[in-house]
Amino acid sequence: LQLSEGQITAYLMSAIAIGIGVGSLAAGYLSGNKIEYGLIPLGSLGMTAFGAFLAQPGRELTGVIVGLVLYGFFAGFFIVPIAALIQHRPDGKEKGAVIAASNLLSGVASLLSVLVLARLLPPEHYGEYVTVLVVATPCPLILAAPVAIVAGLSRCASRGIIVKGGAPLEAASRIDSVLIDKTGTLTAGKPVLTDVIALPGFE
Repeated sequence: LQLSEGQITAYLMSAIAIGIGVGSLAAGYLSGNKIEYGLIPLGSLGMTAFGAFLAQPGRELTGVIVGLVLYGFFAGFFIVPIAALIQHRPDGKEKGAVIAASNLLSGVASLLSVLVLARLLPPEHYGEYVTVLVVATPCPLILAAPVAIVAGLSRCASRGIIVKGGAPLEAASRIDSVLIDKTGTLTAGKPVLTDVIALPGFE
């Protein structure tokens, strides 16, 4: 896809987030006040179909975005009843362990899928790796990326470095050379008295 890190965040993650949001709202509306088990296989079929669509090399950006939105839509169908089951079915003492096990299995499966894809595809298909990672772990990525960017901006500010925003901060990771155009551009940020020059008649 030849996207920068900022474009991946803006296009791919936004597409999957919109799809999951709309799909979750639709699943909640269709479920009413009960857990609708029929949405689980429907969501699984949709994710399988559009996952296979996204896995095909050579997709244009528009096709990938549409595929991610539709994948997220069916993921919402799948997530809502599964999350409701995890929250309501286990006993109160076991609920934490069940939720932790679910998150662990999701993370391991996501990592394995990316590693398998990395073995099957050549390095130039980096976009396909990223697409699978975004599809497999949309919620952690959506939550983690803004937090990481804000934390990086705050860390820079605490060291006296002002960064314009998230995109310049991400672009800074690719800098390998810095040119300073004039003397005095860089300062330590701590004024120090070096000399005292008295006018005539003063000591």
